[in-house]
Amino acid sequence: MAVIFTKNYLDTDLLSTGNSWVIKFASDSAIAPSYARVAFLGEAFNIDPDLNGDFTFDFYTAISNKVNANNFNDQQNDVDISTVSVYNDGSTYLKINVSISVFVPNLQTQIYSQEYRFKTSVLDEEAYELGFKNIDSVFDVLLPEVSEEFYTQGTDTQPLDFSLYSESDTIVQLFNETNGTNKNIDVTEGINRVFLQDGRGNEIGVLTLDEGLNRIRVTSVLDSLNPRYLNITIKGGSCCSVLKWLNLEGGFGYHVFQHKTEDYSSKTRDFIENDYATFDAYESSTSSTGVDMITLLGFTSIRVGSNELPSLEGLISSPKVYQLLTKSDGLPLWKERVFKKGEMRLKQTGKNVFDFEIETFKTKKGYRL
Repeated sequence: MAVIFTKNYLDTDLLSTGNSWVIKFASDSAIAPSYARVAFLGEAFNIDPDLNGDFTFDFYTAISNKVNANNFNDQQNDVDISTVSVYNDGSTYLKINVSISVFVPNLQTQIYSQEYRFKTSVLDEEAYELGFKNIDSVFDVLLPEVSEEFYTQGTDTQPLDFSLYSESDTIVQLFNETNGTNKNIDVTEGINRVFLQDGRGNEIGVLTLDEGLNRIRVTSVLDSLNPRYLNITIKGGSCCSVLKWLNLEGGFGYHVFQHKTEDYSSKTRDFIENDYATFDAYESSTSSTGVDMITLLGFTSIRVGSNELPSLEGLISSPKVYQLLTKSDGLPLWKERVFKKGEMRLKQTGKNVFDFEIETFKTKKGYRL
């Protein structure tokens, strides 16, 4: 007697927490099963069979709450890469052993066990169905892929990293084809944050980033015949604004905005009617309970290449966006920003060149009763 699957995934598949991943199974017994149990991480889920005796289980709800327990916060907002430049982000990756039991009356319980892997991400379901996205990943860069290459950008004074997924512990070679510098790094199973700059004046080893475009070949021992190519544009100057966000692939994207606007407004929290005395006994018929101040922050990036647009499109759908600020001691500070509306504005200014605008807001507490 055995558990028979009509839909399942490989133990090497990398499943996204933002999508439904459904398994379907049954018993090969001639006797109808009474129920099944799916158990992992100390929890058990009992399932009733359908009319055909088949069972269906969706990992989505049970898994997303566990991988996203930190509310999507970046656990590496303050790093010092003078000693460590690669951090394993255990908050965004989960490998579990799942036990599936089928209970058949008067027969021995049928048990099947398998490992499943999950990472914080959202898979484009249409691209997956069309065959442009897959889940059988051994090693990958966690940025949007454009014509088999990856793109990000930053300034020469900010913390800057990119994320790698690795199926197991391995060695990865980084080679900057722009200036010839290279570095071998050790990565561990799961999601690895590779910091190239930390905003404290430190760079990773001898891998130097030049101002302008840096084309970096990223090669894993696990998949040495298929290197990934990461294009990092470094922009000089301290007048720019930098945003960082959790992208749909499960890594963090960065973008430099040349212009920032600020619009100020206020909102009264509530009013109190002063009707407890005669009209000449108070200054006004109503009193304010307090005022909150709201600042709308507009960010504009000019002459954005079409190969950078997929990354920016993920910005408006991100659950976590940060703006880079500088503290009085010169160290970086990432401050969370919230979108007023999930909108962006693109204006084509040339062949495959666009201006990009987006608006966030921040609030500041004023006086209150």
